[in-house]
Amino acid sequence: MDTRTPSHALTIAYSVLRLRRQIVSRAPGWALSTAGIQQLIGRNIEVREEEKRDYSEVAEGEADPLLEDIDALLARTDALLKGVVKEKPKPQPVEADALLFDDDWDEDARLQEWRDLFAKTAHLPSILCAAFMHDAWYSLEVVQRSNWIGRLLTSAYLRQSGSTTNHLPAISIGLRTKRPDERRSSNRLIRLKTFLSAIEEAADAGMKEHDRLMLAREQMQRKLRGRRSNSRLPQLVDLMMRSPLVSSQMVEKELEVTQQGALKLISDLNLREITGRGRFRAWGVL
Repeated sequence: MDTRTPSHALTIAYSVLRLRRQIVSRAPGWALSTAGIQQLIGRNIEVREEEKRDYSEVAEGEADPLLEDIDALLARTDALLKGVVKEKPKPQPVEADALLFDDDWDEDARLQEWRDLFAKTAHLPSILCAAFMHDAWYSLEVVQRSNWIGRLLTSAYLRQSGSTTNHLPAISIGLRTKRPDERRSSNRLIRLKTFLSAIEEAADAGMKEHDRLMLAREQMQRKLRGRRSNSRLPQLVDLMMRSPLVSSQMVEKELEVTQQGALKLISDLNLREITGRGRFRAWGVL
């Protein structure tokens, strides 16, 4: 929606949003699994190397392993030529840049220590366990970069434990209301109390946002009265509920209308333009 180079903060926000959507699209327990954590922190999933077979000696009565490998290769080639399967490129390990990463920083050991603490607190109530998870992640400094992944993992645990079943909690909304000296205090008890209070603040903010969306939906539905049965306005209302911030291109693609038709529907619904520009505009309901 803009031609300018995105700022560093906007790039981080996009990364957070992308990982949040990835976590929500998977099973509740995926994010805290070994494969899930490895993928979220940006590591390549280890590829198991094929076992080396000895072709020098073949026992009597056994099939020749060399012929078996040739048959398997021919079968894979035939399937590939017929389009049954597609050859997947093997991920190559990425070497860490010494200017960006500390060679003495053992992420695997810190991650294992964090997982051990998570296992020790699993018997506690979910909110209290989440507080210990969040505090341990930042105290141990598990990863060198993108430390905010710890909050996403904490939110994923709350979803996995059943505290929130239909959404991924936005913990940062509540933490923003707390003073930095409380969030980063040297006293662990103060940090835990601050986190629990932030959870309450985030829940209150979420309920207020929900009420505002329901009020906006009711106001938009009033504009549907007297419309024709084939009007696209009801679809636009549903789109605004799913994505409270839209562009004309999004409306065109979702409702399958022209650019002028999209702008006409937006005008009929009296949506609020939030950019104040003539190009790359966006509209919202709040």
